[in-house]
Amino acid sequence: MGVKQHEPRVVNMLLDFVYSYVSGVLSDAAAYAEQVGRPAGEVENEDVVLAVQTRAQLSFVPQPPVELVRSLADQVNNRRLPEFDPRAGFGLRVPPDEHLLVQPNWRVNVAAHQQGHAQRGTH
Repeated sequence: MGVKQHEPRVVNMLLDFVYSYVSGVLSDAAAYAEQVGRPAGEVENEDVVLAVQTRAQLSFVPQPPVELVRSLADQVNNRRLPEFDPRAGFGLRVPPDEHLLVQPNWRVNVAAHQQGHAQRGTH
């Protein structure tokens, strides 16, 4: 394939992807074989082909044509941005902080953290 260099993590990522993909395909093929009445564990080539085709349709979505993306972008970009009243404040109105998707969704339990340090005798 002509690859001269790679990060070491890439090999593990590819192995993980291949393992999960192949195990999913084989489990789907086993379910298809069982559906048509074959004994458990008896998977035929047709079952695997059907499982691969199904996975390809559901997992790997083809890229939309460039013309379609351009037409959709033109439709969105043709709409004017809403006007704002300078007396109401600066810029566009945004929702309250608790409704924003960019807010952190975790909290540090300071009491437990300090208690753990106190038990170990560290600061």
